[in-house]
Amino acid sequence: MSRSIEAVLCYGVWAGEEIPWIDTPDDPAAWWRKQNGYKPLFDFTNALRPADVSAYFAEQKRWDDLHPMPILLHNDGDGDEECWIVAVPGTTIRTDWGSPVRLEPHSLDTSIPGDKLAAWKAFIAKYGITGTEGWFMFSYYC
Repeated sequence: MSRSIEAVLCYGVWAGEEIPWIDTPDDPAAWWRKQNGYKPLFDFTNALRPADVSAYFAEQKRWDDLHPMPILLHNDGDGDEECWIVAVPGTTIRTDWGSPVRLEPHSLDTSIPGDKLAAWKAFIAKYGITGTEGWFMFSYYC
């Protein structure tokens, strides 16, 4: 099995090792749905027919599209020591080994969508997320 190095650049706040405001960092969308009162039409664990499974996920996607998360979580740790960056959606730039990305550093700050930045700022204020804010670049094996 081969491994690759992925580089990520994003704008956000480095929140450190713990994100106590979320109980499921591996599935932040599930946390977001719970926080905002999402109730599925039925319990997925009882869905036996393929049509039920499809309907369950279609309904969930419709809700997600109407209520987008104002953040994107990046784990810049190595698995043993998780470190979280709470990023503004739409600011993530990724590349992997052998695939360079050309950046215009002077245009990075103007590339942040204003509506997404405002929603992100409201979110971090609401949940008391503090830390260093700015552009972060990190890498990890994938």
